[in-house]
Amino acid sequence: MKKKFFDIIPPNKTAKEDRILLKSDFSKSVKSVNLGCQYDESAEERADGGCLSHLRFDKKFKLLIFLSFVFGVAVFYCFSIEPKTEIEITWETTPYELTTQLSVSSLVAQVDPFIWYSEKTIPGEFLLVENLEFQEFIPTGIFSKEEKAKGIIRVFNNYSSLDQPLLATTRFISDDGKMFRTQNRVVIPGNSFIDIEVVADRSGEDYNIGPSIFSIPGFAGTAKYTAFYGKSFESMVGGEIVKVAQIKKIDIENAEKFLIEKAFYIGNAKLKEKFSETFNILEEAIKQEKIEFFCLAEHGQNLESFTAKFKAKTGTIGFRGSDLEIFMITHIVSAIPENKKILENSLEIDYSLLSSSINFGDKAKDNKIDLEAKAKMFIYDGVDIENIKKRVQGKDLSEIRNIFKNESGILRVRARTWPFWIKTVVDDLEQIEILDRF
Repeated sequence: MKKKFFDIIPPNKTAKEDRILLKSDFSKSVKSVNLGCQYDESAEERADGGCLSHLRFDKKFKLLIFLSFVFGVAVFYCFSIEPKTEIEITWETTPYELTTQLSVSSLVAQVDPFIWYSEKTIPGEFLLVENLEFQEFIPTGIFSKEEKAKGIIRVFNNYSSLDQPLLATTRFISDDGKMFRTQNRVVIPGNSFIDIEVVADRSGEDYNIGPSIFSIPGFAGTAKYTAFYGKSFESMVGGEIVKVAQIKKIDIENAEKFLIEKAFYIGNAKLKEKFSETFNILEEAIKQEKIEFFCLAEHGQNLESFTAKFKAKTGTIGFRGSDLEIFMITHIVSAIPENKKILENSLEIDYSLLSSSINFGDKAKDNKIDLEAKAKMFIYDGVDIENIKKRVQGKDLSEIRNIFKNESGILRVRARTWPFWIKTVVDDLEQIEILDRF
């Protein structure tokens, strides 16, 4: 008899029990989660376990609740806020120009713009810097430095035993034709010799000759011509013609002029660097005062270069741009019609110098400059805002445009309310906002 071998659990029994176990576990898990639906025992054989349709319904229900909440909050917000109205008015603008003259003075101490306007003067401040400038210059003069060659010659007297005097500037001719002269009267002893100094008749290096034999042309045609002669044993030296720079008077004058311009240029830059962030400075109103000009060199000196120094003060009257703007606005307001207003940020001011009086030292307190100022801007009708609010108060939105239809200076009117379904302007004047457009 053949033996049968089985797994630990027979296959048929295993599959059946597994099926029972899966159903039982699914049932228990669904019940334990409590997803908000009832378990359908009759649907055990279905793949979804009988609950997925209920899960879908539950999600839609929660979404509906959330949307309802959001809608309720929005409605509550709309009804809880206070209604308001915005009236947007586009104004017609007109260009306007005004030209006036005024002074800037360091004597003005008042801060009242109306006093500025009545006196046509705004405050100014004396601005001052000092600077020292120096420069090396090359002379324009040329000096010809000429030197004559010099040397010693030995003069022999082979003529007689008697002394032979020679006058000053007696000529001696070298064997190559160069002429030299004695500087003083000399006496040549008889039958002997004497060493004397001679100087070339002309300047230049050509006379720096070597050892030579000299004759005396004054004795030419006589027996003495060959009996008296000279001889040098060393070269003649010192002869030259050199071109050297020489300082002229005009060189010193030009140096001062140059340093004046340099000091003024640098003084301007220092003045602007120090004060331009606070004050308006006009280039034409900047003045300079000389403190000192110093030059070591003198006219006629032979120098390759020389140095000069110049010390100066640079000053002007500066004014604040805000003061000029206040003055011009005060002037404009008094000039334009009462019902007109200046369009904000449209004001442009240009100015130019008419005259200036800038002094240094004790007179600086009287410094002033005169200006011509030109203002350009746009103006529009300055309607009373409170009056506009009262005119539109409680009116239907469709009436707003007709209310201002024939108003001069108004191009367009638009009205908006909040909440959006309100079709009339609110009654509370505080909740009516007028928006200007240009």
